[in-house]
Amino acid sequence: MNLRTVTIFLMLALLSALSSAQEASEFKLKQLTEAVSRIEARLAEQNRELSAQERKLIESDRAIAQNKAQQNTLEREIARLNSEQTRLNRQQETLQQALAEQEDAVAEILVSVYQSSRQPMLKMLLSQDGPATLARTLAYFEYINDAQRQVLENYQADLAALNETKQQINANRTRLRNDQQALDRAQAKLVQQQQSRRQVINDLQQNVAGTESQLSQTRADQARMAALVEEMRQALAALEAEPAPPVPNGQLGWPVQGRVVQAYGAPLGDSRVRSQGVVIAANAGLPVTAVHDGRVVFANWLKGFGMLVIVDHGGGLLTLYGRNDALLVEDGQSVGAGDALALVGSSGGFNQTGLYFEVRQNGSPVNPVSWLARR
Repeated sequence: MNLRTVTIFLMLALLSALSSAQEASEFKLKQLTEAVSRIEARLAEQNRELSAQERKLIESDRAIAQNKAQQNTLEREIARLNSEQTRLNRQQETLQQALAEQEDAVAEILVSVYQSSRQPMLKMLLSQDGPATLARTLAYFEYINDAQRQVLENYQADLAALNETKQQINANRTRLRNDQQALDRAQAKLVQQQQSRRQVINDLQQNVAGTESQLSQTRADQARMAALVEEMRQALAALEAEPAPPVPNGQLGWPVQGRVVQAYGAPLGDSRVRSQGVVIAANAGLPVTAVHDGRVVFANWLKGFGMLVIVDHGGGLLTLYGRNDALLVEDGQSVGAGDALALVGSSGGFNQTGLYFEVRQNGSPVNPVSWLARR
């Protein structure tokens, strides 16, 4: 077996292995998506049993989330178009300068062409000059004509490019104007949606009166989260074929910059229930980022936690990001450390904006701050 045959054999074996690995990965993702769909279907069934005010809160949170996601898309598109507009304006200036520099040369060529048309080639051929002189003269005229032709072609090409650039600038301005108008409409609608949500929250707070009622609701919310995490943990354990690389404890980036206003283990209000995560105060609309590489296993609304994202990092480690005003990822999506997952908000019935952040190891809540880098 010669070297070429061995090389071909190894390449085929490698391609086959890569194809098998891709098929296995796609199969795992399909199984995960199906498992998440079953869990979300169960949660949707539970949501039907909520009170009318709680169902209104879900509708309000989701409407705001959709609006904020649309605004985020429009803002990024407007930024891209503005950058493109800057590039096109510079291109237009460069082309205009190039054309200005070529105008004198083109004018000279046109004058030369006009004058040469008054001295036909036949007259030159019938002159009394010797053959050598005539040959040099013909070669010179041919060179001049080629050079002139190149100048004219360059001028025409730059002129066509300038016209195309102007058309792109006009089209870009139209898209910018349309996107900005759409953004203005979305922002106006958001104001109405936020007012509606505030009214829903006030109604809910009046219905949940008294410490025991709040205690009961908080415990129910935590139990709901525990059940969700356990279902996720079991589904992920069944799919994890090999151990995941360890996640560096104490070195993860913060999901959002801000001050911790509710510590892990702190009492929740006047109740005897302890916080299983931390709340980081932050302005609405700031991006919430993944603290480590992983895969999104949940991106939906959960009672008590609002618009929630759960990321699986392997090895039984989950990170949870709640109270968001918009979700920027979907179930099954792979994310890297620092990737935007959501936008900071106050969904779930909260008055103050901020991020609820939780870390679960093998289903149990642990202090999130101990996993994050010191700052």
